[in-house]
Amino acid sequence: MALAIMEFGRGEVQLWVPDDGGAVHLRAVTQGDPVELSAEEARAVAKALLELAEMVE
Repeated sequence: MALAIMEFGRGEVQLWVPDDGGAVHLRAVTQGDPVELSAEEARAVAKALLELAEMVE
């Protein structure tokens, strides 16, 4: 089980750190279109990436 799973953009963007804690994983899933985030969602993704980066250091 992953240490943390966070979803953004109606679940289209997922961030997590796997059990081994070796890296941050990011998945962006759509039907071929780019994932569209509002400014607020983009800030939340950036904040989450920084927090997860701290977990793997």
